[in-house]
Amino acid sequence: ETVTIINGGDIGEGAFSGLSNLTEISLCTVGDIGKDAFGSCSALEVLTIGTCGDIANGAFSPKQSGGNNGVKTVVIGTCGDISSSAFANMANFSRRGEIVTLTIGECGAIGSSAFSNMPNLEEVSIGKCASISSQAFAFDSALSKVEIADCESIGDTAFMSAGAPIETLVLENCAIAETAFYMVKIDTLVLDNISEIGDSAFQSSTIKNITLSNIDSMGKGAFAGVKELAALTIENVERIEEGTFEIYNTEEGNSVETLILKNVDYIGSYAFYSFNSLKKVYIDQSCGYVGAHAFTGCDSLTGEDAIVIADTTRLGYSDVLVNQPSIHDRVKAILADKFGLDDLSTPIGSISPDGWTSVKTGEANSAENIGDTQLIKEAKWNDAKKTIADVQLKAYYTANKQMDFII
Repeated sequence: ETVTIINGGDIGEGAFSGLSNLTEISLCTVGDIGKDAFGSCSALEVLTIGTCGDIANGAFSPKQSGGNNGVKTVVIGTCGDISSSAFANMANFSRRGEIVTLTIGECGAIGSSAFSNMPNLEEVSIGKCASISSQAFAFDSALSKVEIADCESIGDTAFMSAGAPIETLVLENCAIAETAFYMVKIDTLVLDNISEIGDSAFQSSTIKNITLSNIDSMGKGAFAGVKELAALTIENVERIEEGTFEIYNTEEGNSVETLILKNVDYIGSYAFYSFNSLKKVYIDQSCGYVGAHAFTGCDSLTGEDAIVIADTTRLGYSDVLVNQPSIHDRVKAILADKFGLDDLSTPIGSISPDGWTSVKTGEANSAENIGDTQLIKEAKWNDAKKTIADVQLKAYYTANKQMDFII
């Protein structure tokens, strides 16, 4: 019924496998735990390990027919690597184990599928681990509490489709691989001092609140298709690329009303396209560039000073920018005295180049009918040694009288 080892060496392969009356295991100090060492112990409820070496593949997994381990509580003080499927049976999903709480003080690598497909696993607490491999906690749909204090890397699909949701997930000082949290459910996500967030790391997940700070790099579509997003704060992230926060259902959008961006140098095209609940955007003066359509479709950005952004930030076109008085005035100041509108009482037949070094004329230039356009681009060296060029554009629109146009 019980196994207690105060101080022992390695536990060999299959040593206690299939003991149907075994309810409790207490291992104070042991060496490596071999393959299937405690496999298929159907009555097992409590597992406590003080210190051990590596835990082999299937060491505590339910494998034999009718051999579902009933262990609900697993506490590990310090161990080596936890091998693939150490506690899970990937060969037979109907025998997944019944672990409810998992506590690990310190371990090496947590292998692929080590704790995957556990429908009852609610709480995971890890003090320190070297890495969490692919699908280690995948499909653990009951997870509500996950604490990982120190982990160097989290592998692809490690938490795929997990979460009941997870109430709060805080990750610091680690690398997150592509699809690591694909389709996960999280209420509040906090990422700080992350060296890398891989491609599609949180794609198609359900996350209500996201805080990102001190992120070295974010992969393509890292948060694409995230549903139910209501709060987003970003600080000390050099680049936000197109597609990072892509919304798949643009009619539905999301619920983010305030967007705060601090120490973000580059915001790519379409970065926040169709964030249709946005009412306030704050971008501090460190931002050097905002790409085209970064805020297009953000139809709630209508109030005066709804967008706070420095005059030194280069702006691409977004449809909501024209409604911002400060940006409108800024554009007018930039264009002041830069264009000449000829007073023409009658349409002219055609415009022609001035003979500069490089000339391109629009292939469809015409002035025959109302609405026809003409365009000529020319360039010549101002200082060839410094490779400084002058560029001239001529444009003409054959319009009805009393209509003025600025290009």
